[in-house]
Amino acid sequence: MYARRLARVLAALCDHYEIVSAGIEMTSEQKAFVRLADHCLKCPTCRTMDDQGAHAGLPCEEESRLYEAYRTEHAHAAATRRASRRAAEVSA
Repeated sequence: MYARRLARVLAALCDHYEIVSAGIEMTSEQKAFVRLADHCLKCPTCRTMDDQGAHAGLPCEEESRLYEAYRTEHAHAAATRRASRRAAEVSA
């Protein structure tokens, strides 16, 4: 679970780097993810490790709130992309 989460963070950070380096303005989905990633990198609860050096998985209310905000933005962006594709297919 932790590895999948880390992989999603890495992919999103790579996308973010490409956008920032190209001078493109971030979408609301990307902004929500950056807020989530920034929190998780700085929060002592989110960064807690167990005795074996693995992520402890402690509950963090702020992380849960930011994750839900990101999921909402992601779902909205996905719906918008699907609608755009359908409109393009209909007009073609």
